[in-house]
Amino acid sequence: MRLDRRRFRVGLLCGATAGARMAYLEFTRDLCVGLVQADVVLVHSGIPVGMTAAAVQAAVAAGGQVICVVPHMALRSGTEGARGCEVHVTRSTDGCRQLVRRLADGFIVLPGGLSTFDQLGDLATSGNPAGVAKPVVLANQGGFFDPLVAQLDRALAEDFVTVAERSTIKVVDTVDGVLSRLGAITGETAVYQPR
Repeated sequence: MRLDRRRFRVGLLCGATAGARMAYLEFTRDLCVGLVQADVVLVHSGIPVGMTAAAVQAAVAAGGQVICVVPHMALRSGTEGARGCEVHVTRSTDGCRQLVRRLADGFIVLPGGLSTFDQLGDLATSGNPAGVAKPVVLANQGGFFDPLVAQLDRALAEDFVTVAERSTIKVVDTVDGVLSRLGAITGETAVYQPR
């Protein structure tokens, strides 16, 4: 089922490595298949590797549209991982981030490392031209983000984070939960049909 008539676009942030547990990759693949079933367009920055490659491959294999935003310097390593994707090239890594923010209607953050955390912080504190931050869904697979959520709540309690900043980040731990949260954002219902 479609999330909305104009094809909701989701920026996908996740690790450049696959992580230590196979469950992260399985969750990522299932989520991307669910997003394709909901007719969502995936947007991400960089040449797909690690968990991002698993996400892109799952979405493309399920017949989904994926937009890869790649900095020019990354093209030296080839675009093998972006096969089947619409590729946009920018002059810099910062240009990648800016274009992904512009293209995406909301963001899903999967387990990842420092770059993922850095991008999450950037998303939560930078609004669009109207001054409103786009919604961010933390896919808290296996409780990966529990310590981060506790820290965000503490920062809110200690007045280091505003209510508006904290409220842009929603936390869910299942594929259905992510799709339901996206449905709440768009006002439509998404249904995931497991493989």
